[in-house]
Amino acid sequence: MSEGNTTVAVALIVKNEAHNIDLCLQSVCNWVDEIVVLDAGSSDNTTEIAKQYTDKVYVASDWRGFGKQRQRAQSPQHVIWSMSTKAERFIGHCSSAYYTMCLIS
Repeated sequence: MSEGNTTVAVALIVKNEAHNIDLCLQSVCNWVDEIVVLDAGSSDNTTEIAKQYTDKVYVASDWRGFGKQRQRAQSPQHVIWSMSTKAERFIGHCSSAYYTMCLIS
């Protein structure tokens, strides 16, 4: 999105989401500055797919609950705005425009 400072990032906490993660990451990659994926020990190719979109793919299979995992996923981010989503969700064009307007205002 922008060069220099990272302003908008998305964090995903995933496990065995190879069937969902590609569409999810396609839907956000053009309007966020940074993508962080925290894998909770997938046995499928979730991490390989995620690496096509970001080099910030981490594995933490010692599950400590969603709150701790979210903190882990967001800790490498240096951003103004951070959002989390699930791999089975994707952001459509209308939602993308809405989020962009919200961030600008």
